[in-house]
Amino acid sequence: MRHQALHDSLTGLPHRSLLEEQLALVSAAGESRGALMLLDLDGFKDVNDRLGHTIGDQLLVTVADRLRRLLGPGETLARPGGDEFAMLLPAAGAAEVKARADAVLATLRRPVEVTGHTLHVTGSIGVRRLEARAGADELLSDADLALYAAKAAGKDRYELFDPRLRREQAERIRMVERLRAALDADEFTVHYQPIVALRSGVSIGFEALVRWTPPEQAPVGPDQFIPAAEDSGLIVGLGEWVLRRACAEAAPWHRRYGTTIAVNVSPRQLAEPSFAAVVRQALADSGLPPNALTIEITEGVLVRSGAQTELTLAHLSELRADGVRVAIDDFGTGYSSLAYLRDLPIDILKIDKSFMPDDPTDAQQAALVRAVVDLARSLGLTTVAEGVETAHHAELLRTLGCDRGQGWLFGRPGPAPAAAIRLAAETTVGV
Repeated sequence: MRHQALHDSLTGLPHRSLLEEQLALVSAAGESRGALMLLDLDGFKDVNDRLGHTIGDQLLVTVADRLRRLLGPGETLARPGGDEFAMLLPAAGAAEVKARADAVLATLRRPVEVTGHTLHVTGSIGVRRLEARAGADELLSDADLALYAAKAAGKDRYELFDPRLRREQAERIRMVERLRAALDADEFTVHYQPIVALRSGVSIGFEALVRWTPPEQAPVGPDQFIPAAEDSGLIVGLGEWVLRRACAEAAPWHRRYGTTIAVNVSPRQLAEPSFAAVVRQALADSGLPPNALTIEITEGVLVRSGAQTELTLAHLSELRADGVRVAIDDFGTGYSSLAYLRDLPIDILKIDKSFMPDDPTDAQQAALVRAVVDLARSLGLTTVAEGVETAHHAELLRTLGCDRGQGWLFGRPGPAPAAAIRLAAETTVGV
C-alpha cells in the first residue's frame, strides 16, 4: 500500500512525496555535492491534443524507461506530475552534473515510435546544486525557476539555478499585482500609429497600441507588462478592453474618413471559447462595421496543431465571414510557412521591421523584401511594411510594389485626439 501511495501507476516512478522524502534525507545529511534536475517535455501538450492521451501516456512510459537507463547507484528518478520528471544526483560533481544534463537532453531528442507514430519531443531542464542548508521545498522551487528560465531561453536546453532567478520571479509577481490594480484603476490608454498608403501617403488606418502610465510615475513599457499579462492570464481582460476602446474611438473616424483600425490579439485571447463573440459585441456596441477592423496575430499561432489551434482557426474563419480581416504580424521572424499563407484564414502580411535595410545599397535585403511582396501579391494578400523610418525605405517599398507602410517616418503612436487631428488635416490638404 505504501508503494502504491508513493509511486506513479503509469511509469512506476516515485511520486513527488517520495522525492521530497529523499531530498529531506540528503539535506539532513548535510550533503553539499550533487544536484537536483527538474525536466519538462517540450511539446507534450501538442502530442496529447493531436494524438490523444493514450499516445501521450505511452510517450511518458518510453521517456521514463530512457531516463532510468541514465541512473547511477544511489540516484533517484521521480515523476512529480504531468510531463515533469526529476533526477536526484546526490554525489555528482559540477562537471558530471553538466554531462548528465547533456545526456538527458540527447536521449530525449531521439524519436519515439508509438503505435505507428514517430514522435519528436525535446526537454528543458532546471538544475539546482544541493546545499546543506537547503530544504526540499527550496530545492524544488529553485529547480523549477531554472526550468522556467530554460523554457524562456528557447527550450531543449538546461539552465543552472542562479539567485537572480528568485529576484526576477519576485519582480514578475509584483508586476502582475501592479497590473491587476492598474486594470481596476483604469490606468491604461490606447495610442494609435498611422498606416499609410505608400503611393499617396494618406492615412488609411491605424494600429491600436496599449500604453500604461501609472499616476505620478514613469510609463511602463509594453515589453515589461505584456509578458506578465500573458503569463498571468490578465491579457484576456486587458485585450478585450483595448479592443472595445479602439473600436469605439475608431468608429467616428471610419464614418467620416473611411479609415480602419488594427488590434493585436494574443494567443491566450484566441484560446477563449467566447473570443469571436467578444469581437462581435465590441463591433456592435461601437457601431464600427466588421470590414473596418483588422485582427493582428503572430504567425506561430497558426502553425501549431491541436485543439487550441482548431479553436483559433474557427474564430478567425467566423470573423472573416463577417468581414473582419486578419493580419499576420512581424512576418519573417518566426515560422514563415508558405503552406499557411495559402491555406489559412489571413488577408494581410505585415513585413517585420528587421527587413528594412539600413544601407541604401544593400541589394540582398531589398531582394528579400521584393520576394515577400511578390509572394503576397501572388496569393492575393495585402502587404504592410513595418519600421519605415527613412525616405529611402518608403521609396524602396513603393518601387517594390508594397501596398502600405507604418513607421516613424509617417508618425509615431499618439492618443486618439492626435489621430483625429491628423485625419482632419489630411482631408483639408486633400481639398
